[in-house]
Amino acid sequence: MKLPPYVSIKNKTTYRYSRAYPIKIRRRLSQCPIKYDRTLQLKVGCSEAELNKAVAREAKSYELKVKGLTVSDPNAYSQSEKEILASDILRRAEVTDGEFSLIKDAEEAFKKAEAVINPNSDIVHNMHKKFKEESGVTETVGGNLTPEIEVTYKSGLTIKEEAELIALRALLDIKAPTIQTLDALYDGYIKANKMREKDREGKNRRATICTDEFMSIIGNQETTNELNQKLNKALQLYMNKRLKDGNRVTGETIKPQSVDRELSYIMNFLNHINEANDYEWALKRPKIKHEKKKEKGVVEPEEQTLMINYIISEERTKEEKLYGCMILIYLHAGVMASEIERFDLGLCFQDEEFPYLFTADHGKNENREERLIPIVFQVDFIKEHLEEAQALIKRKKATNMSKPVARFMRKILNDTAVSPHWLRHTYKSMSDEAEVPIVIQNMIGGWKADKDETSKAKQDYARGGLRKKRLLERIFMYQKKTFHYLIENQNDNVVKLFS
Repeated sequence: MKLPPYVSIKNKTTYRYSRAYPIKIRRRLSQCPIKYDRTLQLKVGCSEAELNKAVAREAKSYELKVKGLTVSDPNAYSQSEKEILASDILRRAEVTDGEFSLIKDAEEAFKKAEAVINPNSDIVHNMHKKFKEESGVTETVGGNLTPEIEVTYKSGLTIKEEAELIALRALLDIKAPTIQTLDALYDGYIKANKMREKDREGKNRRATICTDEFMSIIGNQETTNELNQKLNKALQLYMNKRLKDGNRVTGETIKPQSVDRELSYIMNFLNHINEANDYEWALKRPKIKHEKKKEKGVVEPEEQTLMINYIISEERTKEEKLYGCMILIYLHAGVMASEIERFDLGLCFQDEEFPYLFTADHGKNENREERLIPIVFQVDFIKEHLEEAQALIKRKKATNMSKPVARFMRKILNDTAVSPHWLRHTYKSMSDEAEVPIVIQNMIGGWKADKDETSKAKQDYARGGLRKKRLLERIFMYQKKTFHYLIENQNDNVVKLFS
């Protein structure tokens, strides 16, 4: 599991959240510590969800700590922020709400509370004194720390003192749980994830548009366990509305897959607050009848030959040759632009006898493993243009490469349906037809191996040994078998395996 930012492992057993305070604050405040450093109180081996939840909580505490170093006026803080600060006090002291509320001796209860909150806190000390003067209670403080006593000390407090006051009340009182609203939780979710800020890919914008619309359907609600039924009904209403209304701008029919993707954004929000607040919602994602998937397209051998001859022609422009280089790599293993972008050129073409491309980084696709891609045709052309092709992808962004490459392919083949992704299906189809073992297909194509014989076979080639001669010979043999029709038609620039 990849560790989130600012998280490290302490003593190989627990997680730690460590984050430097902004340098401008440290320069201004001589007593400001260099780092915010907290143990997450989670053992190594916990679930990713548990870790992310703890990190989110600690990130919020850090933000409030930074805010507290610059802003002391309690009026600048929301009630939820004050409660987070108070909870942080109790958490660091390893105590919980109501922990001292049933201690019979009131004096003892207050002394314990003072010790864990802040022994030097004037507000806690004065609350203790005021409690004894006005209540006269000497046994069982729970429920007797009245709001009237609190009000006496509300004016002129710093945010730190207000947080201490809230923490004191939490320790000494058995409080009814605070009722939260869906609107408030959504606002917090939006701010925490910076979803109203602009992002390059527009995901935040799409997510907020969808979730805003869902919130208009459900309305503001108290977030109790009883809300479960209303949420599921609202999800169903959202799906029906979107399928009926269509595109928000044009009104054109919207694909079920698009609505399904929108539901993912909404479910992300609901699942987050469900888990973060320990609600017991049984959320049911509406089932959408998807359109029948179109048969995966492949580029036939004759068309592949046509493409290659067109690409290597001297008549091609520089940019066309770079697109062509990408296509040739795509064809070899179903590689996409984002993977070419991540090629370590220092690891590519290290073996003259068996030239290959290599990447050990699966990027954002967790189902894509490291790849060793043997190049068995047009080796020199790919070598010549690979570096510039990679630079072009980095300059124009991998997400923007699909359209121009698709246009180039369609121009060559005179087919408006063909796309770069067809070449991934093509490789799979051709390697299946050539009876290439699945373990070899997985190594070349980057598919994640199933927990069966494929996984076992792959273990024979440990990551450190992926580039061993024995493996190179084997996968080149199968790659040559897969593309025999291209190799036979192009006698120059072909890798010879055996003399």
